[in-house]
This record gives sequence, structure tokens and C-alpha cells, in this order.
Amino acid sequence: MKPKHILIYVAALALACGPVLPDPPDPSKYVKGAQCDTACSHWQQLGCDFAEPTPAGVECVEVCEMSIPDAWNLECMAAIESCEQVDSCP
Repeated sequence: MKPKHILIYVAALALACGPVLPDPPDPSKYVKGAQCDTACSHWQQLGCDFAEPTPAGVECVEVCEMSIPDAWNLECMAAIESCEQVDSCP
């Protein structure tokens, strides 16, 4: 296989695999009954960008409440240890 083909193969493989998510928090550490205010407060303590107001000035809690929080596992999301971990919640 030519070096050029190997490079194309590796690049395609990297794109197909995508980023690797960190493990979600242990379910025993979930914040039982967590709501948008709990999760947003925790994310702000961690310094997560997504906890900041939107460019239009909409606060995290409002964005969360408008985003169908029942579809999010807020109990898990309020227990993350790093901002990157939020996408790993089931």
C-alpha cells in the first residue's frame, strides 16, 4: 500500500471513530431528584462553557428547561466531574 493510501485510510478511520467519551459518573453518585437549577449550578462550579448565558443572555436554567429536561439524565449530569463528561450520561 502506498503511503498516500495509508494516510487516507488512517484519516477516514479517525473520522469514522469520532471522539471517545469519558465514562459517565458511577450511578451511586447521581444527584437524586436533580433539576435544571441543580445541574446548572454544578456546571457553573466546574466552569463549563455550556453553563454560561447564551450570546442572547438566556441563562442556563432557562435553556435547560426549554430543552425538554425529561429527555436529559439530570441526575447523572449533576454528578459529572468534568465538563467533557456531560455527553457520556445515558
